[in-house]
This record gives sequence, structure tokens and C-alpha cells, in this order.
Amino acid sequence: MKSATYSVIGLALLVFVPLSQAADKKAPSAEVLDQRLQRVERILDNQVLLDMLQRIESVQREVRLLRGEIERLDHEMEAMSKRQRNLYLDTDRRLQALEARMGGQGINPEDMDGLPPLEGELAPDGNEAVMPPAEEAQGESTVAAVVRQQPQPGEKEAYTKAYDVLMAGNNAAAIELFDSFLASYPAGPFSDNAWYWRGEALYVARKFDESVKSFGKVVNEFSDSPKVPDAKLKIAYALYEQNKFEESRALLESLIQDHPGSSAARLAGRRLESMSAQGQ
Repeated sequence: MKSATYSVIGLALLVFVPLSQAADKKAPSAEVLDQRLQRVERILDNQVLLDMLQRIESVQREVRLLRGEIERLDHEMEAMSKRQRNLYLDTDRRLQALEARMGGQGINPEDMDGLPPLEGELAPDGNEAVMPPAEEAQGESTVAAVVRQQPQPGEKEAYTKAYDVLMAGNNAAAIELFDSFLASYPAGPFSDNAWYWRGEALYVARKFDESVKSFGKVVNEFSDSPKVPDAKLKIAYALYEQNKFEESRALLESLIQDHPGSSAARLAGRRLESMSAQGQ
């Protein structure tokens, strides 16, 4: 009887001991679980970093592409500005030569074969523009200047220097040079042009009140100058930029009446059409 009992106990031990060992193998310790969790977290962290790096590289590629596009556009803008400055310079010099051959009398730009049309110039608003007309001096003196026909020594060189600086795009320096020129040569053969281009530099700088006064000098003190129609036109443009639409319109209409057939009158008509379309 005892031997049978011992046999049963032995069999039970043989069964339960392996089961206990198997249970121990299937239930990893907390330390093992923590280590496995840390490995998973590291893998996930690495994946997040990889995703971030890929996004950063993508953004950097886009930035490089945009920089290249900006550089290309800057180059094109610089080339366009240079062409426009050259056009201004060539046109003004040829006008001066024609004026000199005709004894300083007014010349209609449309009558000059081969000269580029003035309407190629652009106003700051991007519209096709001619130099704005000057209203009657806005409080300035209307006494006409007695203009010398022959330049004094160094006069032409001083004017050309100021003009070239303006064409190079340095408005502030050009204004100073024109001021110095006009102080030295207030009534010479280049004085009307100097006042006009001084006004142009101020206009581009959006100093409209000062530009109107400068253009007004051309209209009121150099009434025989071929720059008068264009100066009037620029005054009208300056008034427009100041939202003085009624004054601008009146000046444009006066310009068309006083200088029919001129390039300035044609551009004045276009501006009037644009203003009417906009209800101004």
C-alpha cells in the first residue's frame, strides 16, 4: 500500500515540475519586459528622427530652388532696368542734339524719325506712362527765365554727370547733383532738362509734392522747352498718385487741348480713359 502511494506522489511530481518550469519560461520578468520596451521606444524614436531629417532635406531642396528662381528674376529685373536706363539716356541725348540743330525751338517727339516712343516709359504704378504735366506751378513764381543758348565751360559735363547718376538708379545722389547744377547754372541750355529730370527722380522716390514743384519750374520758367508737355503730364500723374483725381483730370484735359498730337497728349488721353473706367 505504501509503495503504491509513493508511486502516485512520484508521478504527480513528474507532471507538476515541468509545468512549473514551462510557466516560468512563459512569464518573462518585469526587467526583461522593460528592456524590450526600451528597445521598441528607441526604434520608434529613430524613425521619428529619420522622418524629420527627410522633411528638413525636402524643405532645404525647396529653398535652394526658390533661391535660384529669385536670383534669376533679380538678374532679369536688373537687365530690364539697364535697358530702360539706356533708352532714357539715348533718347535724351538725341533730343538735345536735335534741339541744338533747330536753334533751341520746341520739337515734337513724334516728328523725330528713329527715336523710340516716349510711351515706352513706365510709371511706378506699372502703367504705360509719359512724364506728368505740370499744373500752374502750385504757388511757384511764373516769371519765365531768360535762357542762355550757349553752355558755359563745364556746364554740359555737370549736367551729364547728374543725368548718368540718375540713369544708374541712384535717385538721391542724382537729386543732389541736379540741385548743385541748377545752383550753378540756373538759366542755361540744360536747365529745363535738369529741372525735369530732378522732378523725375523725386517722382520715382514718391516725393510727389516736391516733384510737382520741379516739373512746375519747367512749365512756368521754360515755357518754350520741348519738355513742357511731358512735365505737365508728370504733374498730372503726381496728382493722381496723391488721389487728387479732379485736379489730375483737369490737367490732363488741359494738356490734350494745349498740346494736341503730342506723345504726352496721347498718353494723357489713355490715362483719362483708365480713370473713367475706374470711376475716378
